[in-house]
Amino acid sequence: MHATLYNYKKFPKDYAFPLAKKSAINTLKHESLEVAKEKLMEARAAYLAYYEENPDTRNNHPVFGALNSYEWWLLERKHLNHHFEQFDLL
Repeated sequence: MHATLYNYKKFPKDYAFPLAKKSAINTLKHESLEVAKEKLMEARAAYLAYYEENPDTRNNHPVFGALNSYEWWLLERKHLNHHFEQFDLL
């Protein structure tokens, strides 16, 4: 799975992530889309700051294994493209 981060193949559609809690998939976490977008941007800023301060750190992903900052960026790119296409934003 790790190697798939380095290609442009898309994530499969309607993939049921095996570690996702079934009850959480269709449950809204925030009271509005605006709040959800704000929280997403805050979390992304924290993630970018973390890797700026810890550039050599590798952190484990449950599917892709230990990833460095560049590999997390590759995963982010694929993940966001997947959802942007899902909602016809790309």
